[in-house]
Amino acid sequence: MTSEVEIFRTFIAAEKDYALGQPTDEQEIANFETKYKVRLPNDVKEYFLKINGASMHGGFIALEPLDQWGLMAEWQFGGAKIDKWIPEVNKYFRFGNYDISVWHWIIKLDSDPNAETPVFVLYENFTQIADSFSNFLQKFRTESAEDLLGYS
Repeated sequence: MTSEVEIFRTFIAAEKDYALGQPTDEQEIANFETKYKVRLPNDVKEYFLKINGASMHGGFIALEPLDQWGLMAEWQFGGAKIDKWIPEVNKYFRFGNYDISVWHWIIKLDSDPNAETPVFVLYENFTQIADSFSNFLQKFRTESAEDLLGYS
């Protein structure tokens, strides 16, 4: 069975104004996991090994490569500490954006690779938009931008 990451890769490669990132390696993934004390689920690892970032429409929409994934606890939103919006802020990572950093896509990661990895969007609210990274990629391919921005 073809994985959602592979389907997404094929989708991005076929689009005229989309660009794929340079795949990373197991060592960079291990370094990330050690640094942040998390274990990446298989779909996220596969994403880094096959895609590792994508940009669309000249960077208007971006899914970041591994070296750009940022821990939300280290980030400020609108000049305020992000923990006002996000519970357990040390488990959330920013991995992409829409409209050149107006909307931010965030995933929850854990030290347990089998833990749930819900995906959220942060703009005016912190809204769950997908149950997993694979579910986010599928929605990216098949649904409207409003679904990825928390409006549906």
